[in-house]
Amino acid sequence: MIQTRQILKYYAVKGLCHLGYTLILEVSYYSYVNVFKDFSESHKQSIIQLSKDNPLLTPQAVFEKIDGFVALFEKNRYAHTATVGARHVMTALYLFLDMNEFNYCPDIAYIWYNEIIPITGVCYRTWRRIVILFGYYTHEGDICASSCRELLTICL
Repeated sequence: MIQTRQILKYYAVKGLCHLGYTLILEVSYYSYVNVFKDFSESHKQSIIQLSKDNPLLTPQAVFEKIDGFVALFEKNRYAHTATVGARHVMTALYLFLDMNEFNYCPDIAYIWYNEIIPITGVCYRTWRRIVILFGYYTHEGDICASSCRELLTICL
Protein backbone atom coordinates (compact mmCIF):
# COMPACT_ATOMS: atom_id res chain seq x y z
CA MET A 1 0.00 0.00 0.00
CA ILE A 2 1.38 3.37 -0.98
CA GLN A 3 1.71 5.78 1.92
CA THR A 4 0.71 9.43 1.78
CA ARG A 5 4.33 10.39 2.39
CA GLN A 6 5.46 8.50 -0.71
CA ILE A 7 2.82 10.15 -2.89
CA LEU A 8 3.81 13.58 -1.60
CA LYS A 9 7.49 12.80 -2.19
CA TYR A 10 6.66 11.90 -5.79
CA TYR A 11 4.81 15.21 -6.20
CA ALA A 12 7.70 17.08 -4.57
CA VAL A 13 10.19 15.55 -7.01
CA LYS A 14 7.90 16.67 -9.85
CA GLY A 15 7.82 20.18 -8.34
CA LEU A 16 4.12 20.00 -7.59
CA CYS A 17 4.37 20.42 -3.80
CA HIS A 18 6.90 21.36 -1.13
CA LEU A 19 9.39 18.70 -0.06
CA GLY A 20 8.56 19.77 3.47
CA TYR A 21 5.15 18.13 3.22
CA THR A 22 6.82 14.72 3.09
CA LEU A 23 9.20 15.46 5.94
CA ILE A 24 6.54 16.78 8.27
CA LEU A 25 4.84 13.38 8.05
CA GLU A 26 8.00 11.39 8.84
CA VAL A 27 8.64 12.78 12.30
CA SER A 28 6.61 15.05 14.51
CA TYR A 29 7.95 18.45 13.45
CA TYR A 30 4.59 20.19 13.39
CA SER A 31 4.98 21.94 16.75
CA TYR A 32 8.20 23.62 15.56
CA VAL A 33 6.80 24.59 12.16
CA ASN A 34 3.29 25.84 12.77
CA VAL A 35 4.31 28.40 15.37
CA PHE A 36 4.68 31.64 13.42
CA LYS A 37 1.12 32.70 14.21
CA ASP A 38 2.02 32.59 17.92
CA PHE A 39 5.19 34.73 17.65
CA SER A 40 5.23 38.20 19.16
CA GLU A 41 4.29 40.92 16.68
CA SER A 42 7.78 42.41 16.78
CA HIS A 43 9.33 39.03 15.97
CA LYS A 44 6.84 38.43 13.14
CA GLN A 45 7.70 41.78 11.58
CA SER A 46 11.44 41.21 12.04
CA ILE A 47 11.32 37.82 10.33
CA ILE A 48 9.26 39.12 7.42
CA GLN A 49 11.64 42.05 6.95
CA LEU A 50 14.82 39.99 7.34
CA SER A 51 13.55 37.40 4.89
CA LYS A 52 13.06 40.12 2.27
CA ASP A 53 16.07 42.33 3.02
CA ASN A 54 18.74 39.87 4.16
CA PRO A 55 18.15 36.49 2.49
CA LEU A 56 21.30 34.43 2.88
CA LEU A 57 19.77 31.12 1.72
CA THR A 58 16.48 29.89 0.33
CA PRO A 59 14.75 27.14 2.30
CA GLN A 60 15.80 24.67 -0.42
CA ALA A 61 19.44 25.74 -0.02
CA VAL A 62 19.16 25.20 3.74
CA PHE A 63 17.83 21.71 3.11
CA GLU A 64 20.69 20.97 0.71
CA LYS A 65 23.25 22.04 3.33
CA ILE A 66 21.91 19.81 6.10
CA ASP A 67 23.83 16.69 5.01
CA GLY A 68 27.12 18.59 4.80
CA PHE A 69 26.52 20.22 8.17
CA VAL A 70 25.75 16.88 9.83
CA ALA A 71 28.77 15.29 8.14
CA LEU A 72 30.98 17.86 9.87
CA PHE A 73 29.55 16.76 13.21
CA GLU A 74 30.64 13.23 12.38
CA LYS A 75 34.03 14.39 11.08
CA ASN A 76 34.65 16.36 14.28
CA ARG A 77 33.67 13.30 16.34
CA TYR A 78 30.59 14.72 17.95
CA ALA A 79 28.54 12.13 19.84
CA HIS A 80 25.90 10.24 17.89
CA THR A 81 23.12 12.03 19.79
CA ALA A 82 24.58 15.41 18.80
CA THR A 83 24.73 14.33 15.17
CA VAL A 84 21.13 13.08 15.21
CA GLY A 85 20.11 16.25 17.06
CA ALA A 86 21.76 18.44 14.43
CA ARG A 87 19.75 16.79 11.66
CA HIS A 88 16.53 17.05 13.67
CA VAL A 89 16.98 20.74 14.55
CA MET A 90 18.01 21.73 11.04
CA THR A 91 15.14 19.82 9.47
CA ALA A 92 12.75 21.59 11.84
CA LEU A 93 14.27 24.96 10.88
CA TYR A 94 14.08 24.09 7.19
CA LEU A 95 10.41 23.13 7.56
CA PHE A 96 9.65 26.37 9.41
CA LEU A 97 11.27 28.39 6.63
CA ASP A 98 9.76 26.36 3.81
CA MET A 99 6.21 26.16 5.12
CA ASN A 100 6.14 29.87 5.97
CA GLU A 101 7.99 30.87 2.76
CA PHE A 102 10.87 32.64 4.51
CA ASN A 103 14.50 32.81 3.46
CA TYR A 104 17.27 31.93 5.89
CA CYS A 105 19.55 34.32 7.66
CA PRO A 106 21.06 33.66 11.11
CA ASP A 107 18.91 36.34 12.72
CA ILE A 108 15.72 34.60 11.55
CA ALA A 109 17.01 31.32 12.97
CA TYR A 110 17.77 32.99 16.33
CA ILE A 111 14.30 34.57 16.50
CA TRP A 112 12.69 31.22 15.64
CA TYR A 113 14.78 29.48 18.29
CA ASN A 114 13.92 32.06 20.96
CA GLU A 115 10.22 31.68 20.22
CA ILE A 116 10.26 27.87 20.41
CA ILE A 117 12.40 27.50 23.56
CA PRO A 118 9.36 26.45 25.65
CA ILE A 119 8.63 23.49 23.36
CA THR A 120 12.23 22.28 23.03
CA GLY A 121 12.16 21.12 26.65
CA VAL A 122 15.39 20.19 28.36
CA CYS A 123 17.21 20.16 25.01
CA TYR A 124 17.03 23.94 24.58
CA ARG A 125 20.81 24.34 24.93
CA THR A 126 21.42 21.73 22.24
CA TRP A 127 18.99 23.50 19.92
CA ARG A 128 20.70 26.83 20.58
CA ARG A 129 24.15 25.38 19.91
CA ILE A 130 23.02 23.85 16.60
CA VAL A 131 21.31 27.05 15.42
CA ILE A 132 24.47 29.04 16.24
CA LEU A 133 26.77 26.47 14.62
CA PHE A 134 24.69 26.43 11.44
CA GLY A 135 25.00 30.21 11.22
CA TYR A 136 28.76 29.82 11.57
CA TYR A 137 28.75 26.99 9.01
CA THR A 138 26.90 29.11 6.44
CA HIS A 139 29.51 31.82 6.86
CA GLU A 140 32.71 29.77 7.20
CA GLY A 141 31.81 26.45 5.57
CA ASP A 142 33.06 24.52 8.58
CA ILE A 143 32.43 23.99 12.27
CA CYS A 144 36.04 23.95 13.47
CA ALA A 145 35.90 23.08 17.17
CA SER A 146 38.30 25.78 18.39
CA SER A 147 36.64 28.61 16.45
CA CYS A 148 33.18 27.45 17.40
CA ARG A 149 34.08 27.15 21.07
CA GLU A 150 34.94 30.85 21.07
CA LEU A 151 31.76 31.73 19.17
CA LEU A 152 29.59 29.65 21.48
CA THR A 153 31.17 31.26 24.56
CA ILE A 154 30.25 34.70 23.21
CA CYS A 155 26.70 33.68 22.22
CA LEU A 156 25.85 31.58 25.25
